Amino acid sequence: MGEMLRIVCERCGLDRDVFHGVGMAGFGEMLCTCHRCKRLVMKKWSIHDEPPKGDSFTCPYCKRPIEPTLVEDRTPDCPACNGPLIVESIGVWD
Repeated sequence: MGEMLRIVCERCGLDRDVFHGVGMAGFGEMLCTCHRCKRLVMKKWSIHDEPPKGDSFTCPYCKRPIEPTLVEDRTPDCPACNGPLIVESIGVWD
């Protein structure tokens, strides 16, 4: 099951709801950070891909490599201002 998340940065005012993860079919989207564009992007991926990839694991805007935003044991930083992101679960989806 995927998770609905609210992503907030109190420093710069970023406030975004996203559908993160995969559904029962094994397909979904992953929240990623592009440090060049300074934005959060969603990338389509499948659990059958290793590492996760959609068209390619690059930013859809600048075509540079991106990295997953939500990594265990690490507090995510806001791509716009480098402040800490607050990640709140607001539901699940399938």
